[in-house]
Amino acid sequence: GREDDGLASLISNEFEFQEADSEGMNAMSQRVQQLTAVLSRVGRVLDRHRESHLATMQSDPDSADALRDSIPPPLWVLSEEEVVDWLWNSGDG
Repeated sequence: GREDDGLASLISNEFEFQEADSEGMNAMSQRVQQLTAVLSRVGRVLDRHRESHLATMQSDPDSADALRDSIPPPLWVLSEEEVVDWLWNSGDG
């Protein structure tokens, strides 16, 4: 009777919670894998950037600080005016 309905409902709810938990874990695992892949790609781009600049340097830097200062950053922040100017006036924009 009533106790059987309550038990069935409890079992059903428990199954739904387990299913939702499993789906959440799968989604989180996929996100971690995607983040790992993106960070790996960014690392490779930064390595290539550093290597390309090292190949063009005349002399080897004496220290890690000198090396860091000798290689320009691969990205920089542009002002709004610079972005608009680039979009409207540059051949690549």
